[in-house]
Amino acid sequence: MPVKDGVVTRVIAEKAWVTVERDDACHSCPERDSCGMSLLEQGKSVNVEAVNSAGAHVGDRVSVSMTPGAVAMLSFFLYFFPVLTMLITAFAGDMAAHAMDLDTVIIPAICGFLGLAGAIVVMRRIAGRMEKRPRFRPRVVAVVKDASSESTVPPV
Repeated sequence: MPVKDGVVTRVIAEKAWVTVERDDACHSCPERDSCGMSLLEQGKSVNVEAVNSAGAHVGDRVSVSMTPGAVAMLSFFLYFFPVLTMLITAFAGDMAAHAMDLDTVIIPAICGFLGLAGAIVVMRRIAGRMEKRPRFRPRVVAVVKDASSESTVPPV
């Protein structure tokens, strides 16, 4: 996740909810509907829960980011792991079908889909654990514009 700017809408303890605007990169992403950003289609923005490491307050304009290593690991986990699991189980199904002289089309397909389903179950379990680790959570890295510095009184 590159650095995104947004506005803090709520702060509770060490968490801040930041409304982030969708950019052009989201429109071309094939996973735009499944990454949680699909809500942006409706209102062109989404609320992101982030660790409030910059001490932002409601109304502040802030920058939100994740560490590049975390983004790379999450990308691997989201894209590569299920495909790899499906291919390995389909290959194993093909080897087993040849060894037992069974249908070499249906068995690998069934094994591949079962491997994909298993990978999704594993991903959901691991994602629950990763979600709790600060390393894998977005964080408010800077307050760009303090809400208290903005004047609501028009100039005279």
